[in-house]
Amino acid sequence: MKKPVIRKLPLIPLSIISGVLLLSLVISWMLLSQHAINSTRTLVNLNMLHIASEIRQNEQTLYTLRLESDAQSIAKAHAFAFMIQQNPAVIHDELKLGEIRKLLDVDELHVSDKNGILVGSTIHTYIGYKYASDPQSKPFLLAIYYKDFKLAQKPMPKGIEKGEMFQYTGVARLDEPGIVQIGYKPERLYRALAAADIGKVANGYRIRQTGTIIVTDLDGKVLSGTDGSNIGKNITAFGFSDKAFRGAEGSFIEKIGGKKSLFIYRIYDDYMVIGSLGIDEMYQRRNQSMLVQIISSIFVFILMAFFLTRKNKTGTESAEG
Repeated sequence: MKKPVIRKLPLIPLSIISGVLLLSLVISWMLLSQHAINSTRTLVNLNMLHIASEIRQNEQTLYTLRLESDAQSIAKAHAFAFMIQQNPAVIHDELKLGEIRKLLDVDELHVSDKNGILVGSTIHTYIGYKYASDPQSKPFLLAIYYKDFKLAQKPMPKGIEKGEMFQYTGVARLDEPGIVQIGYKPERLYRALAAADIGKVANGYRIRQTGTIIVTDLDGKVLSGTDGSNIGKNITAFGFSDKAFRGAEGSFIEKIGGKKSLFIYRIYDDYMVIGSLGIDEMYQRRNQSMLVQIISSIFVFILMAFFLTRKNKTGTESAEG
């Protein structure tokens, strides 16, 4: 009787099966890895766009409020100039000036002569102040030469005291060359500025569990961040190199703070928004899927090996019989 050779046959189909399973695992690894990267890019970009949109919306709201506030303050300054035109003596009447201040709902009233020297004010110690003596008040000197002049400055520290924030608005005198000015605390703008503080935009903001957002100006100065640290410092304070951010947008993988992450950055208007997600979290679902596929592949391989071995054994017994 011939010696059976069928026992050697399972090695070939098992090798083919293992090759197919291994190839499927490699393909799955590649596809899932690419899917993880694409999904992360989409997720981070959407969050970056959300932050940029919030900044734009805040700036638009502040701009609208500023226009409304400026228009109201200019109207009040014109009203004060008209009162002076009707009765120039009011300039030197502190009691009357106090009544007008309350009527206009402002904090200060000032009037200068044709030389830009303060001759009337609700604050007596300011009288004699020269508008040319400080960069903040200098622009109002144009009111002496242009009757249609009007200026509502941005809120800034007061020129004399350099303490509390004030907003000054000035127009030209109607009775003679000079400056008519009002000063007030822009409380409505204060509240809006506090609510729209860019430092709060990204504070505490998370992308999933490990993702972060950083907002900088175009010089790399950190304006806002997830953990609120390093605000006011250069972006390199986080550990980035000077050459990390080149061009209007880009991405790279960097180990910052002991954690490797995918970083994506893009310039929106006057800001750069940087979003990130940890590599471990980015590939978490891929790794979970691959674990399931590996276990399944091992199970399939063992099952096929069992059936082929059993079939081989049956074939051998039949041949011997």
